[in-house]
Amino acid sequence: MWTFVAKKERQLRGRETTDPRLGDQYLFIALDPRTKLIAAHEVGKRDYPTTERFLRKLRDRLASPFELQFYTDGFLKYPAAITRVFADLIDHAQVIAPKRDPDEMREYGEGLKGKKLRIVKWLGLPDDEKIGTSYVERANGTVRQQMRRFTRKTQGFSKKHRGTRRSRVRARRGWPEPRCAGRG
Repeated sequence: MWTFVAKKERQLRGRETTDPRLGDQYLFIALDPRTKLIAAHEVGKRDYPTTERFLRKLRDRLASPFELQFYTDGFLKYPAAITRVFADLIDHAQVIAPKRDPDEMREYGEGLKGKKLRIVKWLGLPDDEKIGTSYVERANGTVRQQMRRFTRKTQGFSKKHRGTRRSRVRARRGWPEPRCAGRG
């Protein structure tokens, strides 16, 4: 799930571009579809180091990584990071939704508009009946509705990375966002 700290990535200038705490930030979530519990989460750039840190945190929280099914979106860093962190102990498939950019529309056809999903099986034997990311998408929608800094096209954003990290802890514990005092 996307948000930003201080300003959007394309607005960063000079030294700001090298600070990983500024600009676009992503919330990575591992969700158990049966219990709806969040097993692990991470906030950071959508890159390999953050992805691997998230997966290591998830691995350390699992009693046994065996017989697990991982279903992810089409982010290209997932297959390599999952293979590195979990080796061949899990089953992994990616659910890739076609975007509306012209290159992908030519590849998948004009009339798709997100209706046809492409499934790519990376590791093991993922269960065809269970492949999907709808549980995580629903959780993302709930977070967006409850927390302004994760809503799209918003004025509610974090000025500091620490604020984004604190807000995800509030969400995990079910605490409301603090209200700003002052200004009528």
